[in-house]
Amino acid sequence: MGDGLGNPTADFGSLLPLLREHGMAVDHRQHVDDALKERRRTDTRALLRRAGELKSSQIEPKVPVGLAAADCKTRGSRDGVKSVATVKVTEQHDRRKRELGDEGESWAIASMVAKIAGFAPPDRSAVTDEVIAPLTGTSTDIAFECAGADGAHGSVESVMSHAEQARRTDLDDEKLIDELVDLLHVSKQSDGFGFET
Repeated sequence: MGDGLGNPTADFGSLLPLLREHGMAVDHRQHVDDALKERRRTDTRALLRRAGELKSSQIEPKVPVGLAAADCKTRGSRDGVKSVATVKVTEQHDRRKRELGDEGESWAIASMVAKIAGFAPPDRSAVTDEVIAPLTGTSTDIAFECAGADGAHGSVESVMSHAEQARRTDLDDEKLIDELVDLLHVSKQSDGFGFET
């Protein structure tokens, strides 16, 4: 069932009658809700801490000057055959690579969410439109082919729902950050978007 953290439409309350019907105890629901909310608060505090560190260090994401595809030159080539150094990938190496990827991803999300959360509502709405443009077919740069991909239709609906929430002007800071994280971090919704992490 999952914890429903990434899905604003998940209604745990609607499951209660079914759970009771099958003899499951539901009197501890408040404890479950509190635990999920605390997890959200902890994640939000961590994101804000990272965003604060980035701001105090004057670090923000920028498109690298002269960004271009990598130049694939042959190294040590003889007779058209490339020599490639042998790399032994151990379980520890693979785990460390995942940890570094997760760490980098956390900093990137913190930077972008803090930036968008700081926009005035009209600007935040405009940025949100740009974020979802590949899903709505209005982007000229990129588009997702979502039909039938790993339940992507439901995932697209979820992302669109987060976009709608992120446009609201009555959200407190914590809720806004939650919605922006779920809007931007689409790989949590589905592998069908084509991102590994």
